[in-house]
Formats: sequence, C-alpha cells, structure tokens
Amino acid sequence: MRREWLSRDPENAQVAQRAEFTRDPTPAATHFTRNHYPTPSIDAEEWTLSVTGLVDRSADVPLADLQRTFRTETVTTTIGCAGNGRSGFRPRAAGHQWGVGALSTARWTGVPVGEVLHSAGACLDDDCWVAAIGDDAPEGESVFARSLPMRKLLEDCLLAYGMNGHPLPAEHGAPVRLIVPGWYGTNSVKWLSRLHVMETMLCGPEWEEYTHWQQEKYRLVPQGEQPTERETIDAFDLGDQFADPSIRHPFMYGMLVNSLIVSPGPDESLAPERGDSVTIQGVAWAGDNDISAVEVSTDGGETWHSATLLGDDEQPCWRQFGFEWTPRSGTHTLVSRATDDRGRTQPAAISDPDERLLTIANRKFPWNKRGYASNAYGPVATTVTAE
Repeated sequence: MRREWLSRDPENAQVAQRAEFTRDPTPAATHFTRNHYPTPSIDAEEWTLSVTGLVDRSADVPLADLQRTFRTETVTTTIGCAGNGRSGFRPRAAGHQWGVGALSTARWTGVPVGEVLHSAGACLDDDCWVAAIGDDAPEGESVFARSLPMRKLLEDCLLAYGMNGHPLPAEHGAPVRLIVPGWYGTNSVKWLSRLHVMETMLCGPEWEEYTHWQQEKYRLVPQGEQPTERETIDAFDLGDQFADPSIRHPFMYGMLVNSLIVSPGPDESLAPERGDSVTIQGVAWAGDNDISAVEVSTDGGETWHSATLLGDDEQPCWRQFGFEWTPRSGTHTLVSRATDDRGRTQPAAISDPDERLLTIANRKFPWNKRGYASNAYGPVATTVTAE
C-alpha cells in the first residue's frame, strides 16, 4: 500500500508509511493528493494560460509556447496540505481526517511565473496581487482560486508542467499547475487556467464566484466565529500573521516550523542487542525559513536531546535529522520538535476550543474549526516497545 485513500472522487490520499519520507524525491505514485473536485480531463494541446487584469497586453499562452519560449527551471520543494495532522484535533475538526501523510517533496520543472507576467507587461509592484484560477470546478460550484502576493510570485514560484523528471500527472494538476515553495499546498493551484493581476485579493460581489476558497476556507477561525473578508494583508508567514493583531483570521500562506519522526514507525517493536543503539530518523521543515535545530524526546517530551541535522539545507525542503538512542526495555513515546532560524519552536499540544486562542500561546496551538496548520508535536508522537 503506497498511499492511504481518504476519498476516490475527488481523489484525496496521504502517504501511507512514514518511512516514505526518507525517499528523495517522493515518487508521483506515493506523493499525497489533495483535490477538492473530481480530476478534470484537459487536452494539453488545447490548453492555454490566460494572463489578464493589470497588464499591458492580455495573453493566452499555449503549453507549447510556455515550454519553448520561456526559461525553464527545476525547483525542489516540500508541499504540505494545510489540513495535515487534522486527525489530532480534539474535538474533531471538520474535513478529511488527515494523519501526518499529507506531506511530500518533489522536483518540479517549469517556467518562473515572473517570466510570463513580465512578457505580458503586468504590474509588478510589491503591493499587487495575482489571482491564480484553476479549471477543475464542476458547473455550479465555486471556482478554486487563490490570491497570491506579487512579491512571492516573482521570488520563487513556478508554472510547473513536469514532476520528478516526467510529465505532470493529471491528478497532480496537468497540464500546468502553480508551485509556491514554502507555502501550504492550497496555494499551488492545480489545473491552472488563468493569472489575473489586480490591486487586492479576490473579494467583494464582483468576484463572488471566486472568493469561497480564498476568503471563507483556508482561514484559521476559532469556535463560534466566521471569517471576515479582507482586501489585503502585509504578513504572509503564518507566524507573522499570528503576531499581527489586525489579522484575526489568518490565511494559509507560509508554513510553520514542524517536524516528524519517521523511524522507528508507530507501534514498532525493537529488539536491539543489549547496549546497541537505534537510529531515530525524521524530517523537519519550516516553509520559507531555515531549520536551526531539532530535538528528540524518548519520554513523551519530559526530557530532550539534540538531534543531528543531515544533508544540505535546501530551503524550502524538509531537512533530515537523526539521533542515536540506546533504549531500555519498556514502552517509549518518541517525539521531535524543531526550531526555525527565527527562534520559533513547535508547541506541545492543540488547545481546547473553549480557550479561543488566536495564536500559539502557553505551548499550545490554537484549535480551529477546519483543523488547519497544526504544528504541535504532541498529537503525532510515536510509541515503540523495546524488548
């Protein structure tokens, strides 16, 4: 079993075994899939990308022109669903009950977004927004669209038509999808059909058909509240949004620091020779930021030990880590916690909804109605038995 399916139509599946996270890159057949609507059938030869809005000349770019005319790049990045870890929320949050498998790393090949925007004479000001619009919504459903700040699109985003050296598979957004490194996967719009340059986010009656997935969903909203529509924000890293009191219902943009033990696996029995060590392996990631340290606990968070960061820091990719542990007989609870280069460390638990937290406080992540973005280490502990 390479993936665990949560639904087949639309296709939603998570990585079935944590050990898959040690593979580089994650194969397309194993990479998690998060789709809101059934996978559309799009003829690549008929497909075009429309570039509209605040541009000198509107354009419709065919796939062949995208591949031949513009500079090609390959970007390796970790993508995580905003709902990854939702099954750890108590009481249960709404939506698919993702475990920890809605997370993968792949190599994406395509054209830097800035190349196409520049060719259309788009307004490239830092305060501009670009609506990335997908082509998967059935008739009568809200169009899947996300508003992205121009500064991020010009920095490192990609119009991807290849995955791990092969053509992009249909379930992963073919013919072309957007890749937004370091940000939650909801921003990497699949089956991309249009880029619309504008002065604000998608908002207001004019864009009613397009605002659902931008203004209502993928917001961090506490119990008993409804998200308030906004035209713009200045902070995109989720930690920075937490720190901005004017953003009461943060948007799912830049990922929080997080980590996960991948080996030993959950409920695994260990039988090392007396005195021999066991290597605890894991991955840590921090969105647009770097991982500065990872600690490992073998007693559920009572005591902590420094892990060794492995490999190069290929931001914004996950970072492998390891810790040599000599276990004693008994049952042990293994957890990891990572710290990013801005000094932010994972909290221990998810709050109770009645606490109505709006930010990470008292070592707790704020419970929210859709179970988004938790980076608490407590709900994802690994229990092993050493004999």
